[in-house]
Amino acid sequence: MLVALLGYAMWVTLKHLLLAKQSAFTPARALDLLSRLHSADIVLPTTDGHEIRLRRVTEPTAEQQTLLDELGISLPQTAGI
Repeated sequence: MLVALLGYAMWVTLKHLLLAKQSAFTPARALDLLSRLHSADIVLPTTDGHEIRLRRVTEPTAEQQTLLDELGISLPQTAGI
């Protein structure tokens, strides 16, 4: 029951955020677009027993970037290897 309530609360919050920004996106479309963004960590072991972790995030499409801009969300910046 709690999971369903939290999911509903998040849906309504997203809906109100999109309405406040006068966005053309629906909550369903926004979640669909955001679900296609992925993040992964590349773990590189070093010779001294430590690890180097590099976070990589997929490049958003133009439509995804528009949605992220409307919601005020920025993806983490990653440096090229």
